[in-house]
Amino acid sequence: MRVLETDSLGNAWLVLSLLEISPNQQPPFTVNSQIVNTITGEVFSPLTGFYQKKSVLTGRELEVLGLIAKGRMSKEISEQLQISVNTVNTVRQHILKKFNVSNSYEAVRYGQSLGLIEY
Repeated sequence: MRVLETDSLGNAWLVLSLLEISPNQQPPFTVNSQIVNTITGEVFSPLTGFYQKKSVLTGRELEVLGLIAKGRMSKEISEQLQISVNTVNTVRQHILKKFNVSNSYEAVRYGQSLGLIEY
């Protein structure tokens, strides 16, 4: 942690912090962090306001991502959700594009880190 700026009393108000995440973490692979306003006492997540959890993916995309996370193949997903395999694959591509990832494994990991996939 490095203090970048202090107020006239020497209290830190701008701090840079780096965190190395342990490689042996267990799912859901999230990092819980908080920012504390030392003047007001307000505590909030640094992601608050950055994204709205419920609007990152559509309901259908969340369903498909959840089933992908459970190891289901496109055919199984299409049967369970009663949609075509082509629709499943299209939804999968939308998820990859929204998350800016190249495969389903990365999408699942990213979804877990955002708290979109629960165990």
